[in-house]
Amino acid sequence: MKHNDYFKDITLIKIFAIVAVFILCLFFIGLFTTRAEDNKSLEINTAEMGWPTQIVYDSVQACYQGTYRWIVLSNPALIGIIPPPQQQRAMIQHCFCVLDRVRKQYKFVEYMKVAPNQEAIGNLYYETALKCVTENGTLQGILYLQPKSDNETKKENKTITPKTTIPEEPKDSNEESLPGQPKEESNGLPETIFQG
Repeated sequence: MKHNDYFKDITLIKIFAIVAVFILCLFFIGLFTTRAEDNKSLEINTAEMGWPTQIVYDSVQACYQGTYRWIVLSNPALIGIIPPPQQQRAMIQHCFCVLDRVRKQYKFVEYMKVAPNQEAIGNLYYETALKCVTENGTLQGILYLQPKSDNETKKENKTITPKTTIPEEPKDSNEESLPGQPKEESNGLPETIFQG
């Protein structure tokens, strides 16, 4: 068989197709080979970075739950009632105020040294929450703190828990009952602030 007869049926397109198949085979073989990687590139330098998003998320969620408990403790009639979106937003804004103050006070590495002590973290967040309510005006219309009396401010070495009250809606002075109509009786439960 002559050399020209052997390559007579092979065209340029067939040659390119064979080369393309060969290159694709090498590509797929390269995809499935395992390589050793250096894990140093995956290390996170916590001293240089800020707070990780997971810690921020967990802190805001814990603060939100604590704020809800704080409100419910001051008004037990609200137990089991889901706050409407406006109050939820106000509570989240309050929690971001708390978290911002804590983040200014502690760098992440310092915070992680304190974090295992649940009592210290609870006190830190509670004191910071009080500052946000009194100094930044968060939770307005949801939670009111009663001012301390002179006797309470003179006590030393004791943590004083401020009392919280839920605001009552002002009664309209223009309402008058007609002489023939009976007056509405209340069921003894306070008006809730979580009503929309």
